[in-house]
Amino acid sequence: MMSKLAAVTALAGGMLMGAYGLANAQSAGADAITPSIAASLDAAKGTPESLAAAVSALVRANPGAAATIAAAAAKANPNAAAQVASAAAAAAPDFASTIAASVVTAVPASAESVTGSVVTAVPTAAAQIAVSVTTASQKSAAATGTASTTSPAAIAAAATKASPNSALYIAASVSRANPQAASQIASSVAVQAAASGSTATPGLIAAVSARSSGANNVDVIRAVSSAINIFPANVATQAAGATMGRLVEQIVNQSTQTVQTAQNDAEAASSANEQAATSAEIAESNQQTGGDVGDTGGVEATPEEPQPESEAVNNNASPT
Repeated sequence: MMSKLAAVTALAGGMLMGAYGLANAQSAGADAITPSIAASLDAAKGTPESLAAAVSALVRANPGAAATIAAAAAKANPNAAAQVASAAAAAAPDFASTIAASVVTAVPASAESVTGSVVTAVPTAAAQIAVSVTTASQKSAAATGTASTTSPAAIAAAATKASPNSALYIAASVSRANPQAASQIASSVAVQAAASGSTATPGLIAAVSARSSGANNVDVIRAVSSAINIFPANVATQAAGATMGRLVEQIVNQSTQTVQTAQNDAEAASSANEQAATSAEIAESNQQTGGDVGDTGGVEATPEEPQPESEAVNNNASPT
């Protein structure tokens, strides 16, 4: 029979692996893309399926530009945002959270669906994806002076549904990034965890949310209790004891790095969207002129040296 500590470790095992994986991944993938890539995406934008296929191929060939390619594709067909994000993340899983943040920056209303699709593609990165999406969503809303269209609790629930075994880390990390919504986040994660077959208990979910966010533990427990319809005392008991306390502390400590990485992802997402917009503008100009202006693959073209006037005259003169 497993010891209590071993059982608790097994409970959070998959989640902890995901935490380390994304915390150590570089927030990148926002390199510039050529106008020809932007033009390829525009040509494939007719259906979500064709656009996702194009994104997958382009990201595999250009992994350093994964987030920029995904952002450009989402801009080309906003209705395909979730499929595009999933395809890009599957092709470049190390950049999954940056890709998700970039697509949500391009299409803010897609936050919940993008979270679910990208976590499904890369479940070990669930917590990082959820926090990066909430951070990018809020940053985008602040930049445009509008309110975010999707709550952190809804994003956390979408991530939990796609990766139930990451419930504890999702709750802790999203609550740390959004402390004012800790009770709602814990409640949403607890409800979705129960519905998705997660082994994370409501009590542990409440404990990590309260601890990581600094929220009142009693308030979070009451909110979770009400959401799942069990007595508050039962919720509190689930997180009691030294063994549970060590697990909570471990998860809370790791959430700090997750939130920091999310800030980097949000910055990379902004850069990716700027690069995507520039490339799309050049590609459109090329289509209108029929030329390849600006499509130099990131290398500045060398202008032709002008011919001396006498040579130009001689070349254009009619033979005698």
